[in-house]
Amino acid sequence: MRPHPGHRQRGAALAFVLGLIVIVGILVGLTWRRIHSNNAIAAMNQGDAQARLLALSGLEYALAKIGPPGPEQDLGYASEDLEYRLDDSTHTFALSVRTHGLFARARSVGKTALPRPGRSRSYAALIGQSLDLGKLPVLALLNHEGNLVLAGTAQVTGPVLLWRGDVRKATDYNVRWTGKTAHTGPLWDSTAAAWKSVPVDFRRADAWMKAQAEMSAARDFSKDGDYDSGMVRDLFLPDSALIRDSVLIDTRILARRVLRIGAGTRLSGCKLMADRILIEGDAQLERSLVFAGRTLRIDGGRIQGGQFLAGDTVHIESVQSLQGYPLFYAQGRMSNRGKPDSAMVGSLEVEKVSGEGLFLSACKDHPQYDQEVRLAIGPDAHLTGLLFTPCYAGMEGSLDGSLICHNLKFAYKGTIWLGHLKDARLRAALKGAVVPAPLLFPGFPPEAFAGRGP
Repeated sequence: MRPHPGHRQRGAALAFVLGLIVIVGILVGLTWRRIHSNNAIAAMNQGDAQARLLALSGLEYALAKIGPPGPEQDLGYASEDLEYRLDDSTHTFALSVRTHGLFARARSVGKTALPRPGRSRSYAALIGQSLDLGKLPVLALLNHEGNLVLAGTAQVTGPVLLWRGDVRKATDYNVRWTGKTAHTGPLWDSTAAAWKSVPVDFRRADAWMKAQAEMSAARDFSKDGDYDSGMVRDLFLPDSALIRDSVLIDTRILARRVLRIGAGTRLSGCKLMADRILIEGDAQLERSLVFAGRTLRIDGGRIQGGQFLAGDTVHIESVQSLQGYPLFYAQGRMSNRGKPDSAMVGSLEVEKVSGEGLFLSACKDHPQYDQEVRLAIGPDAHLTGLLFTPCYAGMEGSLDGSLICHNLKFAYKGTIWLGHLKDARLRAALKGAVVPAPLLFPGFPPEAFAGRGP
């Protein structure tokens, strides 16, 4: 028996209506889910934007509390924590300011419940002095004679400053300046007001170096302000130890006498402490803090950022290029202080190295008439950055940046030559070459190097 044609038509219509309802329902559902997803994404973006804005506000608050960098900055605040709550927000931020080597860092951490509980963002900024290398003289001699001779194939491109003291004595006017054909740029007058406070303040560096030495002797990291507590592993090694073919992250490593970082080692965010430290082979150190009570030797390896400090001497010789403006600091010390045979010990030696960095040889207690070279740059060194020492420097390589020293010295055929730059290539950095510098330069405000010449 065949179905009635009317029944077939009604069944087809019903099926069509049901199918249409299903399709419409699916489209409505998809549209609703898309709208809900877009709202969720918008809420996430809004929450992230709010967190970012409030975190930046917190960082500005930190800057206001700490004050500008310089000799008046209260560095004691760097060891405190501060928690605060914004009145017009449900967001709570914890602000901490801590030291890291010779730098001070501020970190503002914000937490928000939009859209997920526990969602957080962290922002960090360097609280310290920034130097515009493009505003510094390419070469500055800070001795009162102010003599300078360009010898051999020496070439200097950029401002040169020869110290004339306060020009109260007739001899201060007699600046010996020869070899001008190898110099392109202005000759600055050191009597300008911007140069009244050139000496570097090493007090914070001295305090930090002393604290590291005491910590190393006591093998006690409990008072180490360079790292957040609970976030770092401690590795205590025998008196003399070798680390090779290892990968370590956020680890404090201490050996009493000698610590060798050998081939195949990768260190990131680590702190190394020993009386003598040797870095060799293809070892890689990224954003690490290295403290040697006596001598630090870098005979190879790849250096990316970080700070490398020694109580006596820092020696650098590596075929790998320096990156991220690492800081190299040789403190120097007096041997047999108070005795007739007392002598200054320590220097910063750079051989066969290329790349960027800050190279500081303090030797702040050097005798008044000390003529030893405390900053030695070999002929195979090609550097970018800042070279500074209050003592004599031996410069034979090339530099894009600034060399500031008491005087120049080199030996040639058995004769000692003072105030002579021989065969070196110096070129001033481009303006706007701003690099982070440790809090050692209260007398070096960036505006002091605005090209004020005679």
